[in-house]
Amino acid sequence: MLLSKLVARNSILMTFKVCYLQNAPSIIEHLSDHFINYKFELKWRWINLKLKYFSILFIVVGLLSACNNSIEPKEYLGEIYSVALDAIMEQDKALSSDIEFIAIDMSNFKDVDESDKEEILSYFKEKYKVDVMDATLNQITEKGLYNSETLVLDGVLLQIKNVDFKSNSNIFFEGSKYRSGDGAAGVECEIHLKDNKWEVKEVKETWKS
Repeated sequence: MLLSKLVARNSILMTFKVCYLQNAPSIIEHLSDHFINYKFELKWRWINLKLKYFSILFIVVGLLSACNNSIEPKEYLGEIYSVALDAIMEQDKALSSDIEFIAIDMSNFKDVDESDKEEILSYFKEKYKVDVMDATLNQITEKGLYNSETLVLDGVLLQIKNVDFKSNSNIFFEGSKYRSGDGAAGVECEIHLKDNKWEVKEVKETWKS
């Protein structure tokens, strides 16, 4: 009885080995195909995720660009000119020594209305705590606001020579800061819109006397 059981078990094991050896290649091939398909599926999912990410990023950038392009800078000239003039004022601080006033020549400010001018004057009064006026160099000298011996102004005169609206969110200014014939500086600056606020992007002195 025991012998017959052993023979039967060996027969079963032998049958299993034969079946395994016969089917092993197909089993391995099936497992290999399954693994390859799984890797391909993971790779495809990763590509889809990247595509979705870049699509969302592209949409966000497009929306931000559209928002910037939809802004009309001429509606914010008071703020824009204040930032540009202040960038000029901050150059060559030696010219600002012991000033009694700041004069801003607005005679050539195109499209700047009276409310914009008031906004500019208020900005400088609040920041620099001195008298601020809209005046040309001739008007200043006519008022006697200079040292008759040295011909040096008692304050500084800020002027804008050129304005270039490069885009709705980037504006170029060329101006000057004047104290006397041998005490003045030319300045170029670029103002841009960042986070819904007009700021100085770049500023540099171009000449000095």
